[in-house]
Amino acid sequence: MSKPVDEILTTKEAAGILGVTQSRVRQLIREERIEAINKNGGGWLIERGHLLEFASHPRQAGRPRRKEK
Repeated sequence: MSKPVDEILTTKEAAGILGVTQSRVRQLIREERIEAINKNGGGWLIERGHLLEFASHPRQAGRPRRKEK
């Protein structure tokens, strides 16, 4: 059974929801932090539930601080 169309997002739609660029969404997919389905045409499809799960676990922005020796 296929998912309803409103539950499947493109990288552009996902970027809008997360407030990041499409490039960052693709990077998160490559890092396997967001689950996605690769279309034959080279694009990605993301289930809304997976995206919202990712978004519900915020990370601190920026580079981690060095640990002092």
